[in-house]
Amino acid sequence: MKIDIDARGYPCPQPVIMAKKALDERGRCNIFVDTEEARDNIMQLADSRGCSVEIAAMDNDWILNIEEGAAPRKNENDFEGQKKEQMVFLIPSETMGRGNEELGNVLMKAFFHTITERDVPPDVCILINTGVRLAVEGSQVLDDLKALERRGVKLLVCGTCLSYFGFAGKLCVGAVSNMYDIVERLCKAGRIIAV
Repeated sequence: MKIDIDARGYPCPQPVIMAKKALDERGRCNIFVDTEEARDNIMQLADSRGCSVEIAAMDNDWILNIEEGAAPRKNENDFEGQKKEQMVFLIPSETMGRGNEELGNVLMKAFFHTITERDVPPDVCILINTGVRLAVEGSQVLDDLKALERRGVKLLVCGTCLSYFGFAGKLCVGAVSNMYDIVERLCKAGRIIAV
């Protein structure tokens, strides 16, 4: 039996967690959300689980009708069913190290350029807190991030952080992510490198 879940007014990642619990228990649900971020995050969850999703807009809200097993599961960087251990870089700042900010900017630029030159890049880069500034216009490492993405590196950028700094809708590279997805990827990573 399908249940209705009202996730309006809940901050990230609560709507995703509510949807996941309903899918784990029943395999289907209708979930009401009131932000584009929540709508998109739940669609990512549904997509990663092979669910079909029907969306209906109502004023400033959305209703997502989700049913498990109705669509093929995505294979690209599928962390739910991963076979190899993934290397994940966690980037919590736009600078590297603590202390001098100017030096930290120089180091971060060198760091990302060096990654593009490696034979084996990371599987995933997660940008949180001020690290999200690296993925928006004006970033000194934007070209290197785009090069990594072309090589198949999954770039996840915290949507809450983007909103907090006023960068919602200004992402130039990578995909907007959420804390649920970030925690899942960190928990299932073979190696985590915090920069």
